This record gives sequence, C-alpha cells and structure tokens, in this order.
Amino acid sequence: MANYYTKAAFELTLELEQKIFALQVLECAEDENVDFTKSRKTAQEAAYPNDVYRLAKRFVKSLDDYEPGNVYLPFEYVDTGDSIHIAHDENINTEAAATFCYLILKYFDSDDYVCIEAAHTCSSPRADGFGGHAAFITKKGGKWMSTGHWMHRIIAKHQKAA
Repeated sequence: MANYYTKAAFELTLELEQKIFALQVLECAEDENVDFTKSRKTAQEAAYPNDVYRLAKRFVKSLDDYEPGNVYLPFEYVDTGDSIHIAHDENINTEAAATFCYLILKYFDSDDYVCIEAAHTCSSPRADGFGGHAAFITKKGGKWMSTGHWMHRIIAKHQKAA
C-alpha cells in the first residue's frame, strides 16, 4: 500500500508584537476549552483579547473539520525568534496555512507576502504520486499554481499543435 504525502516548510516573518499576536491566535484556535460556535464568550474565551479571539474564530471556521473541543491544526508551527516557521512532518494542509497567513497579513495591513512551495510525494514509485504546487499569499488573497494543472495545459497545447 502506498502512502501519499504533501511536504512544505515556510516562514511567516512578522514584527515582534505581530508575531506574539499571531501565536496567540494559534493558541486560541487550538484551545480545547474554546467553542467558536457559541454566540457568547465563556470565561475561558474571554481570557483572550477580542481581536485574537475574532481572528482565531475566522481561521477555525475556515477549517473543514472544525469540532468544538477537538481542533487539529493541519500544520505545525514554531517560533524561530524572527518568524513563525510553518511545516508538517507528513501532510500539511497548505490551504489552511495560507488562510492563516492571509488573515494575519490582512489584519496588520501588511505589504509583506508569503511563498509556499509544496511537494507531493509517495512511498511507492507510482505515476500519480509525485508533483507539487505553489502559492503566493498577500493581504489581498492568494494565487495558486499546481504542477499537475500546468502539465495538463502543456500536454493539451502539444496535442492540439500535433
């Protein structure tokens, strides 16, 4: 049986206070005592600054499988001092990671950007097991490119010309 992986690692570079805010958003999003489906905040939820809570709620609600008390972030993050390093050992959800970066860049009205390059690999030599994609994220949104999509366009052009 083949195992499929999506690997990526990138940095979200922020000023110190912005980085602290972004890490608080992630902490709030992962807090199993926070229920983003309720209209009123509990004491646990009120412990987070309002802006942190609101942004965490927007982020968590963008995840496909949000379940109160059981939030799994589809990427890992580490404070490197100068930035937040975002990656995953096996399967990163680059869409979720891009959404988080977009929300942070938009919140701070930052002109910075984040580049994500991901590799799709397989534990077996399968023809469909390899490829990749890239994303360019700004406060205005993201642009995506898949190597598979690019390849299919080039093949179609070649076949049309032949």
